[in-house]
Amino acid sequence: MKRRLTAITAAAGLVIMSAALILFHGGCATPAAAKAPPLLPEPVTSARSQEVTSLLSRGPVVARVTAGDVTIMGRPVNALLGAPVTVRVTPTGGQSVSRTARYDKEIDSFRVRFKGLPADTVCRYTVAIGNTTVGPFHFTTAIPRGDPTPFRFAAYGDTRSNWGAHQSIAGQMFAERPRFVLHSGDLVGNGDVLGAWDVE
Repeated sequence: MKRRLTAITAAAGLVIMSAALILFHGGCATPAAAKAPPLLPEPVTSARSQEVTSLLSRGPVVARVTAGDVTIMGRPVNALLGAPVTVRVTPTGGQSVSRTARYDKEIDSFRVRFKGLPADTVCRYTVAIGNTTVGPFHFTTAIPRGDPTPFRFAAYGDTRSNWGAHQSIAGQMFAERPRFVLHSGDLVGNGDVLGAWDVE
């Protein structure tokens, strides 16, 4: 088993090259017919905007995205750690669903899971603490398992320095409209420095 994992790791190292963008095509049709993610219905709210950072010291982050489920996480600012956090998700063409959670010290975050969302759909969401609501933010649920429609995804890594070059590569990457991006590691130079994770 150990030899097999080593071989897989070595193969991955050949495919996912440092500081390089690689586009992959899944499915069986031609790349020109690849399914791009749906266009967002409105501008994206920056997670680093002053309005958001006055409410959340980290996030919001969308995690564990499947064809029908998603988990949304974040960390309120210290003054709001005890307050309930309400996340509202609205699928395009569907009805809004709200979930409320509280900061969990063990994971240093709030965590809200939504189930039963429509597949391959742009969903709009907001985060509210007290009388303040931030957003809208967006995510797209995954293509359902077994769907033969081809799609693109990108593999990328080693983004810890030379931000100008990475910004240029990221622009080229998003021009290809991949469904998702796999990051191979070395996201920041020093993970213990909180400011290193900030994105303007």
